[in-house]
Amino acid sequence: APFLPLLLPALEKVADTVSDPEARSVCEKAQAQLTRLHTACATVAEGVGNTSPKAVLAIVMGAIGPVKTTGTLAASLDYVSIMCASLIDQGNKDVEAWSGRITPYLAAFLEKTAVASAITTVHAEGIKMIKE
Repeated sequence: APFLPLLLPALEKVADTVSDPEARSVCEKAQAQLTRLHTACATVAEGVGNTSPKAVLAIVMGAIGPVKTTGTLAASLDYVSIMCASLIDQGNKDVEAWSGRITPYLAAFLEKTAVASAITTVHAEGIKMIKE
């Protein structure tokens, strides 16, 4: 969250200078919560954006087989590759998470068995790309 570096020092100053004990307590709790949020955001941001959606798109294209990818299907595949790259960056290995994100975008264009097969392949290849 881009506002946290600005908000935390101001909140700390208010917590130190406010005379009302109840208001000070609320400020301290807010400061603690925002500090935890800031730490969590920094941790997540470390790996985000490292995986190339183009590399993932090649995996997705290989998984769905030879189909004409123009228009809406091409846009859907681009979006699927971005979501999968994000899952890789997050280190997410949960097949249900992958399936839940991929299925809606492939089901409109492919048969159910083709979608299931593509998800299995994309998930397996995506797992290999996760940096431990």
